[in-house]
Amino acid sequence: MPMLTVEGEGGRFSIPESDTICRYLLSTYRYMGPSFQPDNPRSNLICRFHDLYLTTIQGCMYKASPPFGTFGCRSAAIAEYRKQLQIIDD
Repeated sequence: MPMLTVEGEGGRFSIPESDTICRYLLSTYRYMGPSFQPDNPRSNLICRFHDLYLTTIQGCMYKASPPFGTFGCRSAAIAEYRKQLQIIDD
């Protein structure tokens, strides 16, 4: 697991996990440009939706054998992946 240790107002602290580290960096350096985060609420929503619901099963797109998240077979994972893509498209 990645870990970022920083000096803050209250002293030194550690931030675990990639997503949390990225959010910390985006917040801390938001005034330094250019931003890595789109200035479009819909784009931000799509990115977050992808991170939460698609990354856990995206291996089904290129792996022939499990694991596929909580799905026991590749076809079920692909069906769920398509369903989630359709939600984004709507």
